[in-house]
Amino acid sequence: MVRNSYNKFKEKFDLRKLSTVLKNKTLVAFDEKLYDLDPVLLLLNETR
Repeated sequence: MVRNSYNKFKEKFDLRKLSTVLKNKTLVAFDEKLYDLDPVLLLLNETR
C-alpha cells in the first residue's frame, strides 16, 4: 500500500516538475521548409 501511494505521488510530482520546466519555454513553430517531408509521408501512408 505504501509503495502504491509512493508511485502515485512520484507520477504527479514528475508531471508537475515537467510542467514547471515547460512554463518558461516558448514553443517554436514547425518550419516545413527546413525538412524534406516526402520520405516521411511515404512511410506514414504505406499500407501493410
